[in-house]
Amino acid sequence: MSGGRKLNDLLTQRPFDPYQIERYGRSKKVDVNELIAIAVTFSKMENHTKHGKDLTPLQVACSRSKSDIVSLLVKEGTSVNLDNIMGSPLHIALEHGNIPVVQKLIELGADIESMCSSGNTPMVSAMSTFKKEEGCVTAVKLLLEYGVSVNAIVESKFQQKAIHVAVCNNLPSVVTLLLNMNADPSATDKDGTTPLHIAVFNNRVEIIKLLSLHNVDFYKENYMGDSPLVFAVKCQVLQNIETLIRCGCDPNKISPRGHSLPLHSAANLCNLDIVKLLVNLGADVNLPVEGESTPLHTVAQRLLTGTGPISEDKAKSQKRKDIAEFLVERGAKLNTTDASMNTPL
Repeated sequence: MSGGRKLNDLLTQRPFDPYQIERYGRSKKVDVNELIAIAVTFSKMENHTKHGKDLTPLQVACSRSKSDIVSLLVKEGTSVNLDNIMGSPLHIALEHGNIPVVQKLIELGADIESMCSSGNTPMVSAMSTFKKEEGCVTAVKLLLEYGVSVNAIVESKFQQKAIHVAVCNNLPSVVTLLLNMNADPSATDKDGTTPLHIAVFNNRVEIIKLLSLHNVDFYKENYMGDSPLVFAVKCQVLQNIETLIRCGCDPNKISPRGHSLPLHSAANLCNLDIVKLLVNLGADVNLPVEGESTPLHTVAQRLLTGTGPISEDKAKSQKRKDIAEFLVERGAKLNTTDASMNTPL
């Protein structure tokens, strides 16, 4: 505690009747015992470090959901915003879903938007996977009601916003709450990653559908130049690809940079199942991209430049031939020229 005061000083230097019954049927003796328990817990931790840092008595009280002890410790001089690698008291209370403690800390002046030493704001702790989803909804809603910006950066390493974290943690109810509070469904982090990219990468089909209902930008590219649909093709999960298209993503829309279309990516990956899925869902087999090459150009080029072990090249060569045959069957033109005046043949 601040000023080097010992726990026994705190307990012995103020008059009280430990047996006086309060209105909730508790005596102060219970509070003292709890305070002693915290002190004992803390003393046991003094020689035990986690990531090189100890829990403070206030942090222990927050983890144990003891609002009265939190108030007492702060009144006696403990900083409500004291931070270490475990986070601030507010971070810890939110991680454990201790809403009464969260409210008490905020009343006592806890900073609701501060980055802790690990680089997260309390909003990240509010979405901790240690608790059930409804607990996350309650915690997030509380922070928003206290004034946290729904589109604020909540994580320093990747500059992510709350909606990125909610998608990553698979919290569709929190995603819904954030969207209803005007969170940007197409927000980007420092790598240009959107919530839709994260949903695709983590196979969050329900969240893909949720985002599509809130005017999400299906074509915003990440730093690699991949739209969510191209990214889904590269992840090679058919369900995500189909979900995106059925939710309104156009497989023929050329991205702003014009690097690739989903069908070209599928052909390049030598994945016949994805090629078939895309074509069956409306992908144009003759649509060119940068350099005016069609998907058939892509397949033909890969047939000419196979690399790697002979057995691997042989297997991929057969797959590419199968893709070429399928594309031709579905109307791919053999005489279309690219920017270098080359045909697929």
